[in-house]
Amino acid sequence: MNTARFDLRGIVWFSVFLAFGTFAYLLRAVDYLSAIPGDLGDARFNSVILEHVFQWVTGKVDSLWSPPFFYPFENVLAFSDNHFGSSPVYILFRQLGLSREIAFDAWFITGFVLNYVAAFVVARRLSFSPLAAATCAFVFAFALPALVKEHHAQLTYRFAIPLAFGALLQMVEARRLIAAGRVAFWTAVQFYCSIYLGVFLVYLLAATAVVALLPPDRRGVVRALLQSWASEQSAVRKGAAVVVAASLAAVAALLYKYHAVGADYGLTRSVDEIATMLPRLSSYLLADRGALSSWLGRSVQGIPMRHEHQMFVGIGVVTLIVYGATGRWSGSVHGLTRKTAVGALGIIFLMTLSVAGHSLYFGVIQLPGLGAIRAVSRIILVMLWPVALLAGLGAERLQLKLSGRRWTAKASVLALVPLLLVAEVLAYTSYRTPIADWTARQSAVRKHLTSEYGADPVLFITQKVGEPFYYPDLDSMILAQDLGMPTLNGYSGSAPPGLMVASPCTSFTDRVLAYASFRGRTDAEMADLARRVVTIERSPCADGVVSSFRGSLTADQAKGLDLQIGPVVFAERRIHATIRIINTAATSFSTRNPANPVRLSWRFVPVSRDGERLADPGWDTRQDVVWSMGQGESRNALISGALPPTPGNYLFEVSLVQEGIAWLHNLGMRVPSAQVVVGGGE
Repeated sequence: MNTARFDLRGIVWFSVFLAFGTFAYLLRAVDYLSAIPGDLGDARFNSVILEHVFQWVTGKVDSLWSPPFFYPFENVLAFSDNHFGSSPVYILFRQLGLSREIAFDAWFITGFVLNYVAAFVVARRLSFSPLAAATCAFVFAFALPALVKEHHAQLTYRFAIPLAFGALLQMVEARRLIAAGRVAFWTAVQFYCSIYLGVFLVYLLAATAVVALLPPDRRGVVRALLQSWASEQSAVRKGAAVVVAASLAAVAALLYKYHAVGADYGLTRSVDEIATMLPRLSSYLLADRGALSSWLGRSVQGIPMRHEHQMFVGIGVVTLIVYGATGRWSGSVHGLTRKTAVGALGIIFLMTLSVAGHSLYFGVIQLPGLGAIRAVSRIILVMLWPVALLAGLGAERLQLKLSGRRWTAKASVLALVPLLLVAEVLAYTSYRTPIADWTARQSAVRKHLTSEYGADPVLFITQKVGEPFYYPDLDSMILAQDLGMPTLNGYSGSAPPGLMVASPCTSFTDRVLAYASFRGRTDAEMADLARRVVTIERSPCADGVVSSFRGSLTADQAKGLDLQIGPVVFAERRIHATIRIINTAATSFSTRNPANPVRLSWRFVPVSRDGERLADPGWDTRQDVVWSMGQGESRNALISGALPPTPGNYLFEVSLVQEGIAWLHNLGMRVPSAQVVVGGGE
């Protein structure tokens, strides 16, 4: 393994490919600093996290782990990536006076450039020619799977992946165990840039080590590594040991924090949820936003979470991979690189592949902590490194093939290498949102905010009709950051328990009671917080604001509810019924309870022709309803459910349940019913 050399040819090829990446993608992705990659969802969320770290560093907020959203819930930064490893770049641009939007663009661009530079440096250290190194770096930084993650900007910073891999390969090739310090350091850096990619990097390093230490020379390699450690100077050994220990401690501290927060809030991922985002064979054909490659996956249908399965690396990249993987390299030049790249790629591919609902990865997630990694298909961002190495070897082999020919022929063929790769990037349709849209939303919510709020205000914004549920939360998070106040709103990869959507008719008491219920606070303890809330309503509420309640509904409340079944319609083996409720009790009634919400339920009771009940089925169905009404008020809801599979006569019954507390018909509420006949061909 040689040290990186930036001779004239190296500088030329480095600059040419980086220029291609910059003009073919980066400047288009930010629309020349007038747009933000991604949409008004995750992009703004990542901006909020970066801005929070910046405000903490500059002393504008007190707590790093408890940013002032989802207020007053604590440690909510651990609901998603924290950007600790990449935030220094953003902080630098903010300190230089850039706005949060332009600083975000600069941070995004810098991440791609760092990925490119790190990949080029490592490829040169692996003895790649300047052309091959630039090809490798371009593929790692700008291949289609990297571009399509532009709406998940938290995955941008991947520069530590090639650096950790290169250190591991140097350790094996040079038989110097001392390089373990650099492996550990860069792995820790990647964890702090993105925990997802840190875990996936560990998979890559483990697979690489397995391949590198395969027989017949495994014992010789291990013996040589131990001997090299013994031969190093004592100070060098101690330094490497300190770096390894510090890196492991840093990663352990980070993961422990996430584990503790997850345990506190009961955050879990189900196996079924993880299964939807395990790569399929067809995932490696999907490139829906690539005009030159989208035809490959056009026939792929029915794949869940399709946007997470965009894993095709590009036609040009595949061509170079095949050419590089099948080449013969004399001596040890590139032999270990190709062996580990092919082997590690194969191991990760097989380990994460899902075929007909079966996968080896279901065994992996039994290990502590790995069940929290939901979007396993994102592992393609780490797999891009061995992919890039093989593509670089393809370019290297092509260059060697043409070394004995005339310069004109050689130049013309070599020119096809960058053109083939750049064409794919140019044909990619970037997904971006104008900065003007970001600022327009903030201006719109600011207009609703008066200056007549008291001391220590807490912001709460409700949803505008027709917009995604997370828009008001992100609007509030950004406005609250700009004004230096906390907000009850919040959006992240997870959410505190009991939090309900901030719909137009939602009361801020939903959020206050959610915290009170979770932390066991009394109404008196939360009264001060409730007095400080400043609410911005983006859409009028036709039926009045829905107030929440704590505790259990009483028998008097249940007896005072008159539940009625309105018109019933059958279509496509489904029943569509209008349900009306009238509150005749002397007290108000609400379905909103953060800990124990009230929901509609229905069932089909089989009956004989003379009306005798033939069975007593359970109440298994559920439907959320947003009802709040005073005495004499009424509300409607529409139920849409599947009909029983067996033809016959049924009673269609409807009831209400307060989850975890009681069925309201057991408290005295009358259960309405309607006769239903289900035919065999209906």
